[in-house]
Amino acid sequence: MAKKVVIDPITRIEGHYSIEIEVEGGKIKDAWARGDMFRGWEIILKGRDPQDAINVTQRICGVCPVAHAMASAKTLDSAFHINPTDNGRIIRNLMAAGNLLHSHILHFYNLVALDYVDITAILDYKGNDPTMNNIKEWVKKEISTGRSTAGAPFLPRYKGDYIKDKELAAYLYRLRKIKEFIDTCYIPDVIAVAKAYPQWFKIGAGYKNLLAYGIFELNNEGTETYHIPGAFIDSKLDSLDQKNIKEEVFYAKYSSPSGLHPFDGETAPDPKKPNAYTWVKAARYNTKPMEVGPLARMAITHLSGKRPEVSSLVSNTLKSLNLDISALFSVLGRHACRALELKIIAEQTEKWLLELKPDQPVNNSYKVPKESEGFGLTEAQRGALGHWIKIKDYKIERYQCVVPSTWNCGPRDDKGVRGVIEEALIGTPIADPENPIEAVRVVRSFDPCLACAIHVITPDSNEIKTFRVA
Repeated sequence: MAKKVVIDPITRIEGHYSIEIEVEGGKIKDAWARGDMFRGWEIILKGRDPQDAINVTQRICGVCPVAHAMASAKTLDSAFHINPTDNGRIIRNLMAAGNLLHSHILHFYNLVALDYVDITAILDYKGNDPTMNNIKEWVKKEISTGRSTAGAPFLPRYKGDYIKDKELAAYLYRLRKIKEFIDTCYIPDVIAVAKAYPQWFKIGAGYKNLLAYGIFELNNEGTETYHIPGAFIDSKLDSLDQKNIKEEVFYAKYSSPSGLHPFDGETAPDPKKPNAYTWVKAARYNTKPMEVGPLARMAITHLSGKRPEVSSLVSNTLKSLNLDISALFSVLGRHACRALELKIIAEQTEKWLLELKPDQPVNNSYKVPKESEGFGLTEAQRGALGHWIKIKDYKIERYQCVVPSTWNCGPRDDKGVRGVIEEALIGTPIADPENPIEAVRVVRSFDPCLACAIHVITPDSNEIKTFRVA
């Protein structure tokens, strides 16, 4: 007999998120993912000065404000018909890299490692193993790239000073400390977990459709990025076309029309809408549900063949674990891609840092147009992030954000096709429905950005049992 298990909310993620799973024969037979909190930032932005968008959208998320600032800045670049300076582009890359470096390490040690090891026991470790001692220091103090950086420097006409040599030296010092930690602790720890739990390379595959917008611009026009943009659908890699993005709302709590492109998107909340079970829309690309995030970025960049160092790192790591590329489509595959991405980006960031020219300006000039529209595509730590704007009479007429967790954490679409996490949960073995740790391992592998009690409805009654999953 099937059991319905409700994990509400899921802990150790950002925001309010829950899942309902149907367990039968020791495996998940069906799943429903719910975003339990209304966002509404698009409504707040209506009628404001377009320049406000960078500061307002950063408040969408306290974990990835830099990514929203980046997407918003690129959106205004597009609407204002301007490009950043060389220094401005590189500084954006450095800020995005710093946020990514901080977030990936925090995700593994603070949010995920507890699913696999007793991290607290490390505090009692008294041996001489360098890796164990490094982790012990991490647990005690938590590594950081510095304060969260966001805001004004993303503005195209930011009136900051010219770059100071001491700022470059400070960034480089911190970057090299992080690189050392990645090489001596982070990657070895991820590999250690992979070797201890090899079965998780076969769990949580999902649809195997991937979407990436590209990030870390290599020219001021934004036509070339280090991570390659693209759509991987049905085992075929295609170029990216943002016109193929639509949002469906049959099962989402909105009364707006379904199937709209973000340029025409609407945010009309309807909390009592029949059949709706989430505040997350169902984002689709060419009608397909698409996974976004480090797995998508690394796999698409690897498969493009345009970054040999990425392809070499991915191939060699898989070979060392006796795995083929299909293993990336899994719970541990996502963690592995997150770690490998960090190594690659840390190395590239040092190169970009040394390209800065302290005697050159970081800002450019622009005027707010009376009427225009534009969009900005980038990558947050958790995946593809897009902002779209329409300007009328110098004010924001429409602003829409499609965030990574819209792609990964969304519900069924109008045709009843499951969302990405919903599909990834199917087939996951559940040893104990009273403590369904396996389900949250799948969910946390996506690093959802949405927030600690568990509710289980037994098959023979409506009694709700409340307990906590770590």
